[in-house]
Amino acid sequence: MPGRPDSDPTDQKVAAALAHPLRVQILEILGKEEASPAALAGRLERPAAVISYHANVLRESGCIELTRAEPRQGTIEYFYRAQPPVESGGLDAPDKADD
Repeated sequence: MPGRPDSDPTDQKVAAALAHPLRVQILEILGKEEASPAALAGRLERPAAVISYHANVLRESGCIELTRAEPRQGTIEYFYRAQPPVESGGLDAPDKADD
């Protein structure tokens, strides 16, 4: 339910980030290996600028993290990987009444 007082803003940011199918594809790849937007663009057959935009949304939501940056042909190539899930008060969290 929107506006629930017990909803976690982080969960909402992640849900919004994963609402786009391309971001889900990017996250699936980065869950298995480190990659740059340029490498992801080749694999997903999308423009690098589009992949970079979506990678930034995933990074800002905490779904992926920057692992390294390398100079390449007068620019910097950034590499990312998926962040491990963080347990929060979401649906999978154990109920405190069951303790």
